[in-house]
Amino acid sequence: MVGLPGLLLTVLMFTIKEPPRKGATGTGASIPVRDVLKYFGSKARAYSSICIGVSMNAALGFGSVIFLPFFFVRYHQMAPADVGITFGLISLVTGPLGLLFGGWLADRLYKKGRKDAHILALMAAPLGFAIPSFTLPFIQDTTTAWVVLAFSNFFINSPSGVAYASLQIITPNQMRGQIISIYVMCTSIIGYGAGPFALGFFTDYIFGDEMKLNLSFLLLALITVPVGIGTFLWGRKAYAKAVEEEEARLKAIGG
Repeated sequence: MVGLPGLLLTVLMFTIKEPPRKGATGTGASIPVRDVLKYFGSKARAYSSICIGVSMNAALGFGSVIFLPFFFVRYHQMAPADVGITFGLISLVTGPLGLLFGGWLADRLYKKGRKDAHILALMAAPLGFAIPSFTLPFIQDTTTAWVVLAFSNFFINSPSGVAYASLQIITPNQMRGQIISIYVMCTSIIGYGAGPFALGFFTDYIFGDEMKLNLSFLLLALITVPVGIGTFLWGRKAYAKAVEEEEARLKAIGG
């Protein structure tokens, strides 16, 4: 049922005219993977900061979502169905708003001349959900817990669109698909794979008690939030330099 609207909407793609490519040179033939990896390596710091930083965000966000029903059932005595409905309604509002906020912030900073605009917009996410993530596991009032989670969910969703835009801005036209695939692989393995695994591992093998799931939430946040912020800070100047170089290249070829 969730996927059906997406399948129906794909029909609309046939009504969209293919836009002309900008910044393309040569014959337009596909670029070998080794050349893409070489280019990735030449700007490794800029690319890695995005891949790793967003992966930390995904690890906390997706890891938490997987165990969220257990958390509210065990610590707030809610029925699983009520957890699903409540979180679904919250996500319906905070998810899209967070997504729009991330794009708005990146565009606003970029228009002001900040070449590191997209990194700063990405870094706003862990800065925004840091305190909620540290405090949520210990909030006893159920309503307050949901309000804090909504605030956290807003920021956790904010990097989703910005990350893809940030990669395309520093990548030549012909390499964007392959660079994006590297990013998706990284976030899938570290974020969507390691996040839930780490939370379960902490609960079973470090704390050894399923009733200490709240401590596992805290530990995951204490790892991913500082690493995410630190990674964005580490790659900020390299990303700004990569933006300037790509802008200069496009200007030189009239793209």
